[in-house]
Amino acid sequence: MVQQAPFLFGKFLDPFLAFVVGTTSYYAFEYKTKREEGHYLNQLLMKRWNERGNVEKNDK
Repeated sequence: MVQQAPFLFGKFLDPFLAFVVGTTSYYAFEYKTKREEGHYLNQLLMKRWNERGNVEKNDK
């Protein structure tokens, strides 16, 4: 029988901590690599979000 690995902080806190650490690491990577203007994750997400909002408004 396989024994489950113990949780570091808790069943629900561990995935949240992993998400926060991963997101922070990616932003540090973006800052180090000096991406072109308009190619940062925040800018791409905002562009996609705004396009999605315009499509929904046009459908009504």
